[in-house]
Amino acid sequence: MRTKRKSSSGKVDIPAIEARLTELLDDGPLPKIVVFDIDYTLWPLWIDTHCAGPPFRKAERGGFLDRGGGHIDLAPHARSVIAALHARSVEIGLASRTDEPEWAEEGLKLIDVQTHSSNGGNGGSGGGSSGSGHIGSSGGGGGSGGSSGGGGGSGSGGGSSGSGSGGSVMTLHALAAYREIYPGGKTTHFRRIQAAAGGVPFGDMLFFDDEHRNVLEVARLGVVCHHIPDCICVETFAAGLEAFRRSASGGD
Repeated sequence: MRTKRKSSSGKVDIPAIEARLTELLDDGPLPKIVVFDIDYTLWPLWIDTHCAGPPFRKAERGGFLDRGGGHIDLAPHARSVIAALHARSVEIGLASRTDEPEWAEEGLKLIDVQTHSSNGGNGGSGGGSSGSGHIGSSGGGGGSGGSSGGGGGSGSGGGSSGSGSGGSVMTLHALAAYREIYPGGKTTHFRRIQAAAGGVPFGDMLFFDDEHRNVLEVARLGVVCHHIPDCICVETFAAGLEAFRRSASGGD
């Protein structure tokens, strides 16, 4: 029975979040690809359950509105995490098993992310493609928006528009270099991401998901996986990144 809908409110200190992310990302090697589930990982709902469906339209306050006027947007810290990774040339992947892939894909095209000018290349790589992946878990979430998603196909889309401060506004659909959004086990999703990425070792990937079954399945490929119960936030991201760096250095 699906009941997981919850959200968090309150002010989010974006400058403090961005400063913390800079500190984290500059402190060691980075994955080549960071892959996120969508539902209850990037946004705080199941799009195939809590969404009234299309037609969708952009919301003035960010995110988008569904047919019934319900507002859907990313969790409070998600934009900052994605923008910080993009600025360091870490590729973003989305791996979702939603039953409404088209809804997820369409929603991603309506969610904007303010990117930043590049801080240079990827700071390092991880552990290799063989063996079993690391599994971590965080006890708390950061949710406010969610879906595990739909429509299939790696590659970018959407669009971008210019902005100040050396960056641009891009849709999340365009930012995601790899999008594997359709029902089924996530081993398939990751094998397709790897193929589209030219054979990047699974050990050079980091994966965040709110469902233990997905984390366990993908870890068997050698991907470093981190379980988050309710949407990405800076601290759960930090825990996953720490697990990746331990794996890259040969730790447990």
